Amino acid sequence: KLTPEKRLPGRTGVVRARLFGRLSGVGALVMACAVFLGACASSPIPPPPSGAGAYQSGNYQEAYRLSASEYSRTEGVRRDRAALTAGLSAHAMGHSALAESWLRPLERHPDPAISGRAAATLGLIAQERGDHEQAAALLSRAARQLEGDASARANFQAAESYAALGRVDSARLHYRLARGGTPAQDQVRTLSNERLELSGYTLQAGAFANQANARELANRLSTRAQALGYGEPRIVQRTPADGRVLYLVHIGSFATERDAQTARIRMGGDAVVAPAARR
Repeated sequence: KLTPEKRLPGRTGVVRARLFGRLSGVGALVMACAVFLGACASSPIPPPPSGAGAYQSGNYQEAYRLSASEYSRTEGVRRDRAALTAGLSAHAMGHSALAESWLRPLERHPDPAISGRAAATLGLIAQERGDHEQAAALLSRAARQLEGDASARANFQAAESYAALGRVDSARLHYRLARGGTPAQDQVRTLSNERLELSGYTLQAGAFANQANARELANRLSTRAQALGYGEPRIVQRTPADGRVLYLVHIGSFATERDAQTARIRMGGDAVVAPAARR
C-alpha cells in the first residue's frame, strides 16, 4: 500500500525590517521582493514525479507505481490518462493480462489520443498471442485515431497482421500508409518499402520466434510440398519494427494471388497466402 506523499510544513514567521539594514519605505520593499524572487529563481521547487515522465524515461516499474497511485486519487481525464500509462507500463514489463485490464475500458474513450494508444497496445498484445484477426482490427482503428509517427507505427503493425492472415491487398495498403511518418520513423519507412517491393506470392505455413521450431515444421511439410511441385519449404528471417526476430516457413512462389490461393487449397493445413521474398 502506497503511503501518501509527505508534505513539508509551511514556513512561519515574518521578515523583520532590520534584515534590510538602513533601507526603509519603498526601497526596503523593492529589496525584499528582489531577494525573495531571486531565491525562488535559484532554487525552484521541482514538480512531483509523474507516471508519464517515468514511462518516457523507460522506468516502467516506477511509471506503473505512480500511475496506479494517481488513478486512485484523481477523477476525469486525469484519471483516464493515469490508467493509460499504467496499462502501457504493464505491457512494457511483459504483463499482458494486467495491461488489458487497464486498457480495455479506454478503447472507446472520446479523446482519440487515449483510445488510439489503448487500441494500439491491445492490438500488439493480440498480435503477440497470434490472434492476427483481432490485432489487425485494433491496429487499423488505432492508426486512424492517432497522428504522425504513432499512426505510422500502428499502420505498419496492422499490415504485418494482415500479411499473416494472407490478406495481401490490405497488407499492402497499410504498408503504404505506414510510410507517412517523420524522419524519426526511418526504420518503419524502410521496412514498409521492403515489404512493398516483395515480388509475387507464397504460402506461409508458420511464423516462429524459435528457428528450431520453424525448421521442424519445414521438415514435416517437405515431402508434401515437393510432391505437389512447390519445392522445398524455406525459412525466411524477418525483423519487424519492434526488433523481434521471426522465422517464417514459406512454400512455393506464385505469380498471382489466385495461383497462390489454389496452391493453398491443394497444400491444405493452416498455410496462408503471403507476399513472397524479393527476387
